[in-house]
Amino acid sequence: MLASSLVQALRKLRILRRRPIWNWLRAGAFVAAGLATIATSGWWRLTGPGLALLALLLVKTKDPDAERRIQRMHRAEYMLNGGEWAGSSNAAMSAALAPRTELYLLIRDRHLLLVPRNRNGELHRAVALAEVERVLVDGGAYLPTYVSEAKQPPVREREVDRHAESELELTLRSGESLLFVYRGAFRQHLAASAAHAIFSARNQMPR
Repeated sequence: MLASSLVQALRKLRILRRRPIWNWLRAGAFVAAGLATIATSGWWRLTGPGLALLALLLVKTKDPDAERRIQRMHRAEYMLNGGEWAGSSNAAMSAALAPRTELYLLIRDRHLLLVPRNRNGELHRAVALAEVERVLVDGGAYLPTYVSEAKQPPVREREVDRHAESELELTLRSGESLLFVYRGAFRQHLAASAAHAIFSARNQMPR
């Protein structure tokens, strides 16, 4: 009975740590630690370091189901890593979203959805796949490649530039260009994966 109650309590605590209120609880622990440190009473003052340590340990955890929930919310068939928003050739559209905002790219039916990661699934913009005229990766037109005859295993890079960038650019029939930037060791893979999914989804549409 005690073990079951403990498991239930830990489960509820894990869920609570994913909610915004957890940040307020953590801030309260820091405030209490500060008050305890300046307190004149000896026994109360000794609790300050303990409360400070507790506040440091109360780190908010990431919800493992957040991405699946966003995908279900938008009824999307595919969810892609959208990297960071680097702007649009349309000044008004570019200013509507802060630079370097991390994005999800979702494919739903005949549309590409731009969903900022920091807005709890809120849709920023929907682009008709039929309007995507060109898909470019690092300035070159994307062409799907299929590696079926590779006999050598992948070679691990000895030096990884974690600040390097890869760009995904979508040129629309209206003339507008949408630019996304990927950074880090897997930048080329992420950019190419997103490009492939968008390219394939567009080409599979009835003409």
